[in-house]
Amino acid sequence: MGKIARLLGFLCIVVLSCTGCKRDYQTFQYTFTLESVSNYKLTFAFSDKKEYRTEVANYFMSRGMGEPTVKAGLLTEEQYAYFYGLLKESDLFSMKDSYGFEGETGNENDLLAQITFTADGKTKYISIRNLSRISQDLPKSFRQLMTGSVEFIK
Repeated sequence: MGKIARLLGFLCIVVLSCTGCKRDYQTFQYTFTLESVSNYKLTFAFSDKKEYRTEVANYFMSRGMGEPTVKAGLLTEEQYAYFYGLLKESDLFSMKDSYGFEGETGNENDLLAQITFTADGKTKYISIRNLSRISQDLPKSFRQLMTGSVEFIK
């Protein structure tokens, strides 16, 4: 009986130690959208194939008449390593689905961020309202991922 108890104990330790591991994603698609309602919308997406796409729509200046500016291509090895590292470190699947929607109602000047992350057949959606006020409540690597996404768009 003692051997079985030790074996079960060992298996528990192995399972618990791996729950904190950041695993590699075989296939994934990450999309980050930042929007100021009725003013502008920025989108950055990239995938495991190192393909990226950005989209900038300035609703205020174009009065809804202009087409968004779209760019697409391949990330460099350095860019991909940077974003992929932050993506893994952020561990999006362990985050809450929404931030900043508790309590007071929003207004049209709020910044809204939406993240869609699909990896190995699972999808995670994260919505954030009033980003400037709650950003300190978010994990540092996730804040860096969002900041890097916006910087890439520029």
